Amino acid sequence: MKKIVVLGSTGTIGRNTLDIVRRNRRLFRVTALAAGSNRELLRSQILEFGPALVSVGTPEDAAALRLELGSRGPKVLSGPEGAEAAAVEAGGDLVVSAITGF
Repeated sequence: MKKIVVLGSTGTIGRNTLDIVRRNRRLFRVTALAAGSNRELLRSQILEFGPALVSVGTPEDAAALRLELGSRGPKVLSGPEGAEAAAVEAGGDLVVSAITGF
């Protein structure tokens, strides 16, 4: 099973990547997700795919996400440093970078 990290998970490329994972769950496991400001969609992706680490655009969104997910949620980071940590620390075999400008 390949471990996958999706940077830009709420954008078109990220959503399509997660659709492939969804249809091939025995081949892929999501270890990290990173998104910009679409916290609602990111939260639903977290609940579906169960990553260990997520990153969102701002510290305020990260704090809100931590509250929404509670103590059983993943490690939540923010900003470019959070996206970098998702790519490096989550132990992915494959990183899909779909963030504008990255």
